[in-house]
Amino acid sequence: MFEYAYLFFIPAVITGSLLFYFLLTRKLLLKGVFLLLLELVVLVLYPIIFLLYGDAPVVDCCDSMHNAFIAPGSKLSIYVLMGACVLAYFYAKYVRKPAGPLFELVIYCLLLLGILANIPLILHLNDSLLALMGIAPVMGLFALRLILNHYKISKQVEEGNFRTDSGFYRWMYDVLVAPMWKKIPLLTILCIPLLLILMAILLLFGQKPDAFITAFTETYGHGLSQLACEVNCADEHYLCTIAAKGHKQVVKPLRYGVRHGRIIQVNRQLLVANAFEDLLEQKMPKSHHFIRHHYNQFGERAKRLFLILGNPWIADIVYLIMKPLDWFFRLVLYFFESKPENSIAIQYLYPEHRQQLEKTRHS
Repeated sequence: MFEYAYLFFIPAVITGSLLFYFLLTRKLLLKGVFLLLLELVVLVLYPIIFLLYGDAPVVDCCDSMHNAFIAPGSKLSIYVLMGACVLAYFYAKYVRKPAGPLFELVIYCLLLLGILANIPLILHLNDSLLALMGIAPVMGLFALRLILNHYKISKQVEEGNFRTDSGFYRWMYDVLVAPMWKKIPLLTILCIPLLLILMAILLLFGQKPDAFITAFTETYGHGLSQLACEVNCADEHYLCTIAAKGHKQVVKPLRYGVRHGRIIQVNRQLLVANAFEDLLEQKMPKSHHFIRHHYNQFGERAKRLFLILGNPWIADIVYLIMKPLDWFFRLVLYFFESKPENSIAIQYLYPEHRQQLEKTRHS
């Protein structure tokens, strides 16, 4: 996706320019269909891209490409909050006639949450470039809409569209007409009961009371993650494993296997490479230790490049590059093993299943 990064950077630049120009001139740099297009890209398309490609369905500490960004059990809470903020944004933009002051305060709070809720996302993302391209435009548009809504509500209050006779209405009126420097702290406080009400509703749908917190803490490897990885992932992203993540028509996956207690997808090339390593360890343990040590060092470097190597097209290329070694490994196995296919078949099985099949390996 890096080659298309500029497409995500352009909305960030436009949004930043739009907000900066408005703060200086009190005028919108974009209007009509151009502003709507920007809003749809940033507030609708970006979340869809995130849901489809940025948030994996499982928590996996060994697979950075398929590791959940939001804890699976708390996804609903985060998605509902995101959706409510986006709906509030378009309500504030298109609805001119004011509703009741309490409802308008809720809209105000959701617009502010559209900014505040992205702060933990930035901290969790732990990637300044992606935060600048993907999250900053969202925060910029919500900040702009919050300011515009302030002007709209202030004008409506001046025109007498809100009741101010009772104490409760008077208090809400004071919040609605307060200057921004005073309104933002008040709205921040009001966001707390709003979130509590939302959490109470989400309890009916199986969400935990602390879902807005565990959405970030019950994950691996992100900025706010609290879970510790209990398996050794040092060799998770080596060339054969990466090759197995390519297009099925090319790498030809055979079945699922088990690695460090995790379910992985394996192909013939991966099985052959592991069988060759078993043979090397049996016949030449010292050489195996030397090769394995340097292979581990290479694997650590490959792991740092996994965002690139995990691309299916790159994985296809790696698979093809590995083909000569694959043929060499097969040749050695067929030369030194009495039943080479048995040695290949037992790779990446559950230990108890492998022990049973090991009995037939040399029988």
